[in-house]
Amino acid sequence: MSSESPHVLLVDDDPATLGELTRWLEPAGYRVRGVRDGRAALAAMEAQCPQFLVTDWEPPSVSGREICRWVRSRELPHYVYTVVLTARSRADGLVQGLEAGADDFLTKPAQQDELLARLRAGGRVLELENRLCRLAQRDSLTGLYTQRTFFELLTKEWARSRRYHIPVACVMIDIDYFKRINDTFGHQAGDEAIITV
Repeated sequence: MSSESPHVLLVDDDPATLGELTRWLEPAGYRVRGVRDGRAALAAMEAQCPQFLVTDWEPPSVSGREICRWVRSRELPHYVYTVVLTARSRADGLVQGLEAGADDFLTKPAQQDELLARLRAGGRVLELENRLCRLAQRDSLTGLYTQRTFFELLTKEWARSRRYHIPVACVMIDIDYFKRINDTFGHQAGDEAIITV
């Protein structure tokens, strides 16, 4: 994850629960935002996508299960690790939540040590996902963006350029007679030439 403190969105209609969880999370280094219903949670995630979502199973307006489905159906900027708080202990509710997209469950009333341990475990998942994204976006030899990532960024920049009427520039670099380097000195020397350029 980034060096910035991870952002946690809390969803619970009980102000005492929101206050208690906030008091646990902020000293542990999390930035916390609390909302009291499902609709407010969806709006908050659209405004600023958190790394963690901790939601009650049954908040007003939109259920925890529906929130999980919504999160998993969107193309968000990164993975959101989702923990559901529930007073239910029946296995069928847990199965429904996991199938809807929850990553973990906590039984209410939550325990501070358990919540923090589960978020640390979730942080490891988020760090692995972040590494995989970086590997998928970058060429292993040069560290430059892959062709797919380049075209995704180009599309965004082109749209931004048109929307705000600002110029956009693109530079293409080619290595002349590169095949000769590979044929004469081998592919390892060719790789070194690419890295140097």
